[in-house]
Amino acid sequence: LSGDGGIIEESHPWLRTKGEPKDVTRKLFAHVVPDVVEALGTGRRCAKCYVTVESSMDFAATMKQIEEAAGEGWSVRQIKQLLPGGTTNTCEVQSDRVNKADGLAALCKALSIPPEQVWAFGDDANDARMLQEMGWGVRMANHLPGLAGLGDDVTSRTNEEDGVAAYLEEHLLAAAAPAAAAPATATP
Repeated sequence: LSGDGGIIEESHPWLRTKGEPKDVTRKLFAHVVPDVVEALGTGRRCAKCYVTVESSMDFAATMKQIEEAAGEGWSVRQIKQLLPGGTTNTCEVQSDRVNKADGLAALCKALSIPPEQVWAFGDDANDARMLQEMGWGVRMANHLPGLAGLGDDVTSRTNEEDGVAAYLEEHLLAAAAPAAAAPATATP
């Protein structure tokens, strides 16, 4: 993923899928290029990338090799569900200097919104700081076990079940509805 909408190598297996997975891929990665390394060499900056090694028979060992190649300052973790239908033998390589907590804090500062007034939703390891540092951290029902106990609450539904929408409806809209629906009373 890059600042200009993301790039993907034209031979990437995600582009060989049909239907919804390919549509999602094209939304995530706006630019199809012959060679990602060459494209990054032209000055594009990258904070996160996804690596798929279809032929790997031992993906844990493959990820170790990727960690060694990435070097210090980069985290490597396996991704199983980025696209509809899953993403086998795929890992995320992300800069340790980029995370959601810092991004939200910068946005809050730019908009003059105290972080204590922000609700953050997360399900994965890269959401841990955000769930702890924003005003109200909510884990998704399908969160990774490593997030257990972080934040302030947990949704009753998963990402795939529109858990964020259901949580907001239940906790914000439902709470506001009785006050909004109550008839105005005239004072004598």
